[in-house]
Amino acid sequence: MPQSGIAAGWTGSLGSCMSGTTAAAYHTATIERVNVYRALAGLPGDVTATTAGAVQGAQDAALMFTANGQISHAPPTSWLCYTAAGAGAAATSNVSLGLAGPEAVVAYMDDYGSGNGMVGHRRWILYPPQAQMASGSVEGAAGWPSNALRVIGGFGARPDTPVGVAWPPAGYVPWQLLPSLSNRWSFSWPGANFANARVTMTRDGQALGAVSYEPLANDVGYGDNTLVWLPQGVNYGQPAGDTVYRVTIDGASGNGVPASLSYAVVVFHPEARPERVFGNGFDG
Repeated sequence: MPQSGIAAGWTGSLGSCMSGTTAAAYHTATIERVNVYRALAGLPGDVTATTAGAVQGAQDAALMFTANGQISHAPPTSWLCYTAAGAGAAATSNVSLGLAGPEAVVAYMDDYGSGNGMVGHRRWILYPPQAQMASGSVEGAAGWPSNALRVIGGFGARPDTPVGVAWPPAGYVPWQLLPSLSNRWSFSWPGANFANARVTMTRDGQALGAVSYEPLANDVGYGDNTLVWLPQGVNYGQPAGDTVYRVTIDGASGNGVPASLSYAVVVFHPEARPERVFGNGFDG
């Protein structure tokens, strides 16, 4: 994934409240990073950029975050560099302060931070009907880097996902893409009831300790219903060889979800290292 090597090329001005643009290649790289994660999760990796107007609204939102040193999905009109277009984008976006562009997508997928137990950012990126997104980023200004990734409003038809959507996903996963900062693993299924669901895990055939769970927050407008748990005994460092984590989920119900399902996550060290980016932090 070479997306992080592309310069932002931001043309705006913080002092003049000009949101500007980023280089077309940088915007494309941000959307491509989304598609990498979606493809690994077994979803179509074909999200495209939406309209120029949506992109500009996302740029306005990012500028407001940098100018005010904070993020909000409902920025007040009193904010520096406020625009209605930016406020509209903030309401429909994953938002970040401290990371921009492709690096912000990495943070959204890890979904670390005390307020992100619902993994809402990840859920929107992996929401199966996603078809179009817009990204706005500010990088290189005097303030914090920032991003608004518009994830609501560009939906298409729901693709077939017969085994739900897991992160980390079933199959081979580079170790650098594991949620090492949050330790939050998740499984999504539209309309599922996870109230009585329980997760057990093994590593290379050996049982791991009991998992703990984030509070359920389903049917609240964050993509599909999702079970989020924090496992014990996961190695987030470079593995000496392929490491197989088997996840078993029992007790889920509703909308065709199996009462028991199991899948294997095979963590490996790739020859060409995928990028893993750490920044000052993000929220939203």
